[in-house]
Amino acid sequence: MGSNRNARAWFVAWGLAVVVAGTLAATRLRVENPGGHWAPKERSPEARLWDLARDQFGYGEVALVALRLPEGVTPSPESTGAFEEWLDEQPEVKRSFGLRDVREFERSPVLGLLLGGRIRAMRDAVVNTDQGLALVYVTVRAPEQAGGLENKVALFARIHTSGESYLPEGSELFIAGKPAADVALNDLLRRDTLFSAPVAFTTMAIVLMVVFGRLSFGPFLGAAAAVVIVAGGLALFGAPVSTATAVTLPITVVVGLAYGVHMAAAVERTRDVALAMRELSRPLRWAFLTTTAALLSFALSPFPALRSYAYASSAGIAVGYLAAFTLVPHLSGSIAGRTRRGRSRWKHFAVQLFVTSARRPRVTFAVWCGLAVVAAFGLFRLRMEPNNYLGFFPANHPTLAAHRTLDAAFGGSLPMFVLARVDSGNAYRRRDVRVRLREFMGAAGEDLRVGSAFTPFVAPGRSREFLEQWFQGADARYTRAVFSVPLMETTDTRDLLARLDSLAVAHSDGDITLQVTGPLAAGLPLLHSLVQSQIRSLAVVLVVVGVAFAVAVRSTWIGALLFFPNLLAPLAVGATMGFAGIGLDFMMVVVFSMVLGIAVDDTLQLVMAGVPVSGRGTFSAVRAVRRVATPVTLTSLASVIGFGSLALSPFPVTGRLGILMAVGLAVAWLADLSVTPLLLAGRRVGARR
Repeated sequence: MGSNRNARAWFVAWGLAVVVAGTLAATRLRVENPGGHWAPKERSPEARLWDLARDQFGYGEVALVALRLPEGVTPSPESTGAFEEWLDEQPEVKRSFGLRDVREFERSPVLGLLLGGRIRAMRDAVVNTDQGLALVYVTVRAPEQAGGLENKVALFARIHTSGESYLPEGSELFIAGKPAADVALNDLLRRDTLFSAPVAFTTMAIVLMVVFGRLSFGPFLGAAAAVVIVAGGLALFGAPVSTATAVTLPITVVVGLAYGVHMAAAVERTRDVALAMRELSRPLRWAFLTTTAALLSFALSPFPALRSYAYASSAGIAVGYLAAFTLVPHLSGSIAGRTRRGRSRWKHFAVQLFVTSARRPRVTFAVWCGLAVVAAFGLFRLRMEPNNYLGFFPANHPTLAAHRTLDAAFGGSLPMFVLARVDSGNAYRRRDVRVRLREFMGAAGEDLRVGSAFTPFVAPGRSREFLEQWFQGADARYTRAVFSVPLMETTDTRDLLARLDSLAVAHSDGDITLQVTGPLAAGLPLLHSLVQSQIRSLAVVLVVVGVAFAVAVRSTWIGALLFFPNLLAPLAVGATMGFAGIGLDFMMVVVFSMVLGIAVDDTLQLVMAGVPVSGRGTFSAVRAVRRVATPVTLTSLASVIGFGSLALSPFPVTGRLGILMAVGLAVAWLADLSVTPLLLAGRRVGARR
């Protein structure tokens, strides 16, 4: 009777929690990727230079709006002027520069005579007659809330819906630059949020329903409740679903279902809810602690995004763990009595894998060592990627198409700036500074891959105010030139920026200092901090895992042996990235600790199942494999398929992450049923409490 009352109390508590969390998620949860989310507290010199440039020139994020006119229509102020005038009137636009502005200079006979070369250069920067393209540089106003995307989203949506009506019929619009990439990434993120967690959950649900039958109901309900509560928690604390926290929901699904399946399998095997909970209390507790350690290790990161990921994901698996001990056993207990005992085919398959490995242990170890060596070669091929949003889009995405179009027509699509600083006086007004910037851009255009550029020049009359808006810094000692670089591979980008920096130093002296900056240059150094963050995370996880293994077998030496099979999973992930050409960027950096933290769960289940019940004794590999074969195989199968299904995500980052997690967990399962039991077989281990 008491057990029934407890079950009813838990059902009521979970029901209320889900209703409240669901209401919060439906009404307050935001899906966006706020700017600065991946900016560490300690800004790199490159990032500080970019901050300075934005302070001097008013926020400074420049979007490139390219207009491809229909055949027979020549790019001219007459064909684009109405659109440019409409664009200038938009509240989100601080200033723009296009063919209409060039016409203002060309109309002046004095300017045309005195500044003909400068005006022609400006015209070349905004028009490509051969391809029928006109370009407008648009500086977007700073958002009301730091990092917000509302102004960019509203502007670009309005350009596509209303702006096209101001162009000749049949015209095409292309929007490039970091502001456009931010908005496009935000849209991908929204679609991914509605896709990834439901698809992972549905896929795993189908798999488990087929192989686990009605006993899947408890784990499903527990994982679903955990996802809703986590979403409600994000809404409650005002944390959006971003590029960092988007993966929290699939993780909650996978880990929550794994805990639930272990509990449901134990209830079915023992036919006793209380006994099943006692048997699993220790292994699941250690599994929960190691996975939580893997996730919380990112709370040490200087990046707000990784800290959000750490807290949200840890909360998600904590709710899943709670569900495994309060909701799942009572639901499974009512079903287990009406189901057949055991899942013989899955258990037989797993046991046979172990038996085959045990018959020829030397061959087994030789095969795994050989695979580890091959994987090490793949790991050495792993390449680093900068904080570059453009690597996150599908190959046929309009944002990438826009950048490729501008690269082909104007030689570049990523806006960059050359800051010129003088020790005294007005940099923009000084002729020697303007000449120095022209010389720099001339040398860059001859020797390096840079695109269209326009440099500062002085003009009287109505043109003066326009030019000062573009070239006069808030501090009169600063001016700038604006140019663009093409979309390139990371190694090429790094080389180009290094050569531009060297060129800037060569054109600097004691009075005039040139420095190259922009969002691309500011993003490259972030990778170093991300790698350091990953190293710290792995160090924390390894310590916690080592303690868990040593406690489980009551032996530091034997616990250390268990590292070998568990390191195979992250090694396989790194090798897959190396051979497949998947770069280590600020999203992929989490995958190693995440794979290791989850993979250890099944190892702990296996280890504790083979430890003697009382006193010291010999580890029984056969007993361990037979006891955990079914839940370990089912959860691994469901997790691999669930994560693998994320390859269908509209967000390539989630797809790559899903594939890597699937590879890592598949390798972890194979190692746990072949290598791990052989390492422990016949060894004296400690008692299980």
